[in-house]
Amino acid sequence: MGGGWRRFVRHVRQRRYLEAYAAISIIFVVSVLGLFGIGETDKLAAAALLAVVPITMLILEILDKLESQGDRSGTWLRTSWPPELERRMTAATDDVVMVGVALPRMLTNYVSHLERRLRAGRSVGIVLVDPEGEYGPNLTTQREHGRPNAERNRQVIRTSIMTIDDELRSDPGLAERVRLVLVDFPIGTGGVLFDARMVPDAEGRVELVLGRNPEMYLERYPFGVGGYEHEHLVVTRQHPHWLDHFRREFENTANFGRVPATPGSGLGQAAGRSGTAS
Repeated sequence: MGGGWRRFVRHVRQRRYLEAYAAISIIFVVSVLGLFGIGETDKLAAAALLAVVPITMLILEILDKLESQGDRSGTWLRTSWPPELERRMTAATDDVVMVGVALPRMLTNYVSHLERRLRAGRSVGIVLVDPEGEYGPNLTTQREHGRPNAERNRQVIRTSIMTIDDELRSDPGLAERVRLVLVDFPIGTGGVLFDARMVPDAEGRVELVLGRNPEMYLERYPFGVGGYEHEHLVVTRQHPHWLDHFRREFENTANFGRVPATPGSGLGQAAGRSGTAS
């Protein structure tokens, strides 16, 4: 029962199958009315069929209104990032760590702002699934709807890496402040962490060091917080337990990866053993 409810909530948040849910609800009501002999069944069925589209439009209008309010009642319905993410990303005034399978849209939309960060002396850490890995690209396809295509995933990740190499690591002065890590398993939690640096510690492992004003925007947290999956979860200093939890999760993810070579610099290294500071 719990799994079915979580699936229903996820579908509503994503605006999926609303017509089907509306039709099922109407059929249920018509069946109950027919069972108790209330009204003529054939007329009720015809009216119910005509009501599916208007009811679906009403549901969409209610969802949009809740989402636009931005209060607690609409938080779980949010399907796009809050404007604070846009403002903080484009401000380009702090260090940033980005984690995801390929991050194609994030890199395409914000690569110029990442470059501005680097030129201002800030660092950029990026963790992606390894396109040449044996497990990561294949296992990632299990989350997709429709026909799985591991090779397509590999190509999307390669394109993201090319964007990083061409825009962020082609200049040696910038490349030393970029830390790219590739991991050969599906990334459970992707997102952006502001005011954080990926720094090798004395033993060569990556340490994720937070600044004074860290803020984390998680694209999806799949393990159930409050009874259902969260999308576009925002974690700040006001949530110290969750901030530390996700910091360690990002940190552990990075330490299971490898650092690919900067173009023209030789072979890649294990994530925790790179001499490149970020």
